[in-house]
Amino acid sequence: MSSLTTNRDTKERAGSVRRYPVLNDEIMYAGGMAAILGSSGELEMASDKAGLIVVGRCEEEIDNSADGEYSTVKTGCFLFDNSISNAVTKAHIGGKTTIP
Repeated sequence: MSSLTTNRDTKERAGSVRRYPVLNDEIMYAGGMAAILGSSGELEMASDKAGLIVVGRCEEEIDNSADGEYSTVKTGCFLFDNSISNAVTKAHIGGKTTIP
């Protein structure tokens, strides 16, 4: 590898942004909580469905009715409404605990 002799535009993707394949026929909404189903590894909107693992906030609207789409998800701390009847608690934070 040779040394640089001029400026270079080095592309960067922040470590807090990831791309996931989207579940077939799923519509992802920007700003919504995104989750993957552990068995398939495909992204869908978070819900109380068993086996989902929240991975972050969806950054764009994606309609995967034609299949083959990927969605950008950002990790971080986001202010979402919590369910009164099926609340996420401190026990769910920081682990691979699925949604209650």
